[in-house]
Amino acid sequence: MKIFTSNLLKFTAIIIVTTSLFRLTLSSFLANKLIIPTIFLAIFYGLLMFFFGWYFGKKDYEYLPIFDLGLRYNTITFVIFCGISELWFLLKLNAPYEHVRGLRITELIWLIILIIHLIIYLIYRKRHSFKGLDKTEIFE
Repeated sequence: MKIFTSNLLKFTAIIIVTTSLFRLTLSSFLANKLIIPTIFLAIFYGLLMFFFGWYFGKKDYEYLPIFDLGLRYNTITFVIFCGISELWFLLKLNAPYEHVRGLRITELIWLIILIIHLIIYLIYRKRHSFKGLDKTEIFE
């Protein structure tokens, strides 16, 4: 089965750039103590990631008839966001008022959501494997 499709690779490239720009802008806003714009930036980033995942996930679903509930996209986004953010702190590019504790809380919450997503995927995977077809109808 093809796990890394061209749509997933395009999505990955886009979120690497978007997440890097997000980290840069976030640190800049926090360095200048711009709290309200920081909140709007975080909401905008989250919505943008959802839109990109939905767009490329929908294209992937049309191309690759598997049932994955967007788990691959959620996982890739999580890994890239955490990787870039951890690297951001390791390279000391963070703002003076930006603490790694906030990142760790975000990672923990997202990890819990990702685990719930995985559990839901595993439950539904047993029922559906290909676009609306039951596994028992495919193989005899």
